Order: sequence, then structure tokens, then C-alpha cells
Amino acid sequence: MSHDLGVTILILIVYVLAVMRLVRLVNFDTVLDPLRIRIARRAQTAKSAGEEAEVNMQPIAAELHLRTMARWNTLAYFIGCPWCVGFWLSLATAIVPVVLVGWPWWAAFGVALATSHLVGLAAPLSADEDIEIVENDE
Repeated sequence: MSHDLGVTILILIVYVLAVMRLVRLVNFDTVLDPLRIRIARRAQTAKSAGEEAEVNMQPIAAELHLRTMARWNTLAYFIGCPWCVGFWLSLATAIVPVVLVGWPWWAAFGVALATSHLVGLAAPLSADEDIEIVENDE
């Protein structure tokens, strides 16, 4: 399938904008606040369990809980990082515009890298400085 230059550019622009929107959804949108809250709670629970194990002189248990806390904190950092999420979303989806444009499959790597870079550069332009996670107590 071969497109003229205008259609190719349109496909690539729509693709980049779609990835940007998905990254914004993962990073900031309130619809995913329950997931962010669950991750934060798991990290806090592991931290509390680790501190309690330290007080009870259980160094192995404390270390395990603190490692668990670190993993949850890493996940929390990842889902809030537009560079991280943008890279992986771009890598997972870049084959779509490549197939639509009619390029060889290996062009997906370049499209993914370029898209993730644009997503990372543009993220500060759409970030809300005063975003806070809201928990509904229903």
C-alpha cells in the first residue's frame, strides 16, 4: 500500500497525537486515579510492614518489605513519567502507522523512537502543575 506524502504525514501526525493522548491518560487523568491510589497504598503498606519488622528485630522480613516498597515506588514513578510511558507505548504501537503507510516492519523502531521523543518533549506543555490524586470515599 503506497500513499502520497500528504496522507503519510497525516497518518504519522495522528499517530503521534494519539500516543500523546494515551500517555496523558496514564500520567495524569483522573480516570486512572484509583490505580495510582492502589499503587501508593501498596507502597505505604510495605513501608509500614518493613518499619514494624525493623522494630521487632526481624531484619530479613524488614528487607523484603522495603524491597517490595521500592518496587511499588518504581511502578508509581513509571506511570507518572511521560518519557517512560511514551517510550513503551510507542514501541508497542508503532507497527500500526508503519503498516498503514506501507513501510517495511523495521521502520517501526525509528517511528517509535521519534514518537517517544516528541511525547517526552511535549509533555511539559500539557502537564498540570497542581494535579493531585483524588480518592472517592463512596
